[in-house]
Amino acid sequence: MTWMMQLRYVGYKFEQLNDAFVLHYPHLDSKSRIEWNRGPSNLIYKGEDGKRYKHRPSELSSIDWISYKRGQNDAIFVQFKKWLKRTYLTNTTTVV
Repeated sequence: MTWMMQLRYVGYKFEQLNDAFVLHYPHLDSKSRIEWNRGPSNLIYKGEDGKRYKHRPSELSSIDWISYKRGQNDAIFVQFKKWLKRTYLTNTTTVV
């Protein structure tokens, strides 16, 4: 994903192809995926209707998100987006 973002910032243009498609087949959760999905226990709460819901991270400001793999990756992605904007100040690419 980051590679495609960088290509867009550099000026590459992408177009839709006719009669083509991509198929992604999901696979079983690996140990890495299970670790990625791990999060704080208070992230999920039970609503009045009995259903389970996730809090938004902004609603749980006391959690150290960097102690979780997903939080670490999110922080790296934010840094990458800032780097893109600093490195390629304008984005004139149109994706069709």
